[in-house]
Amino acid sequence: MDFKKRCAYCNLHEEMITSYFEVDHFVPRKEFEKGWLQLETDYNNLMLSCPKCNKEKGSAFRGDLSVNYDNDLFYNPVDHDYNTVFFRDEFCGIASNDKKGNEMIVLLKLYRPIHNLAGICDFSKRVIEKIEVKLKLLDVNCQDYKKLHELKNELKSYYSDCRDVFTANYNNKEFEIE
Repeated sequence: MDFKKRCAYCNLHEEMITSYFEVDHFVPRKEFEKGWLQLETDYNNLMLSCPKCNKEKGSAFRGDLSVNYDNDLFYNPVDHDYNTVFFRDEFCGIASNDKKGNEMIVLLKLYRPIHNLAGICDFSKRVIEKIEVKLKLLDVNCQDYKKLHELKNELKSYYSDCRDVFTANYNNKEFEIE
């Protein structure tokens, strides 16, 4: 599965952080070392993960590898469209109306403010992109163009500040709420 340079669990884009993304084994190594060694390199068991999600997921596992190789604690991003399980709430936090989705939020600590901040950055960037598309359709001399261009510049400044705060605090333990 192609994760489009985003964390399989929190959807963070890799350009947002200065550290490298990691490869997470959906069924953890300590589980499959007992007999399912092919899971070490099985493409469907390898998830692109930001360091925070990879650390929190760690070796968490529930399942029976004699029946299938799945991890019942988490929806497998290869098999499930996370857009049907998770959404951003009014504070850009990661939320779910699904029991297992909510359990994943707790296990992966997706309730942390850093994930809200990432959501705000993503939302701002998408709005800027939509404004840029609109601007291409407008006459440069019309009043709407000027207002929209000014709005885009203000939002770009906000996005830049937001991203700077995110980047500065991604690994800051004091920024986290446990």
